[in-house]
Amino acid sequence: IDRMIDHESVLTSVMSDNVEVGRMAANHIAAQHAGLDRPIRVVEVRGTAKVRSTIDRSLGLTEYDKANDNLQVVASITGNYDTFQAEIEMSRWLEAGIPFDAVFSHNDDNTFGVVRALESHGLSDKTLVSVDGVTGIYPLIHNGKVNATVVQSPNEMIEVGFKALELYLSGKKIAPHYYTSSYLYEGLAKD
Repeated sequence: IDRMIDHESVLTSVMSDNVEVGRMAANHIAAQHAGLDRPIRVVEVRGTAKVRSTIDRSLGLTEYDKANDNLQVVASITGNYDTFQAEIEMSRWLEAGIPFDAVFSHNDDNTFGVVRALESHGLSDKTLVSVDGVTGIYPLIHNGKVNATVVQSPNEMIEVGFKALELYLSGKKIAPHYYTSSYLYEGLAKD
């Protein structure tokens, strides 16, 4: 559940389509900067290296970047799906003073650290898009510190996982992986 694992001992994996998650984040960033007359400069705060969700989310961002002239990834730093590491790495990167417009953070734990790093450097004008939809991210979205998160569906993952198990136990063939739904949450409608 929530991890793509390609190994002979794993019957199936149930997770989000993380390539699509990366594309959704990139599309939202592009929409926030629609009138810009140059490519949007994006810092990617990746998850754990060599983990499939990290690879796939990055691939979604890269695919969007290659297909569109309006976005440029200026840095990829590793937050390791950890608040403190993301804060440290983002702070190091900010100290270099390289211009950027937006951050795509691979998960909400990373994002908490990115928010702290941005705040400590006095930056409040950057577009910040995250992934997960954990409870603690919603106040940051409602307060304008985070623009959006791509919400995954853990309850749906569990349901699909149990259905796959039921099929398997009844002797039916199951797919090597199943994707569950994700959607972009950008907060309450503004008047």
